Amino acid sequence: MSKETSNETTKPPMTAEKKRCNNFSWEGIYLYLDGQVSEEQKRQIDEHMRKCLFCNDCKELEEAIRSILKIKVNAKCPCELLEAIKQKIKEENGQE
Repeated sequence: MSKETSNETTKPPMTAEKKRCNNFSWEGIYLYLDGQVSEEQKRQIDEHMRKCLFCNDCKELEEAIRSILKIKVNAKCPCELLEAIKQKIKEENGQE
């Protein structure tokens, strides 16, 4: 086996197929993850995500980033500030 052949076999199998999607938008991902889309839009996005590896990977990346930020903020942020932020979010979502 030559060096070139062995390098080609170590590449992830989906690399060539993972191209940018014409329907992709970070703003759309943000709205989806923030729950600011209608049920019909959510259904359409979920259907698209099942078919589009690029968009699904971007959504998963954003979810991971949000999770890490949440952990870091919770660890370093004063409790009073966290409670104030949570209260403001509840007010804006009409939960109180």
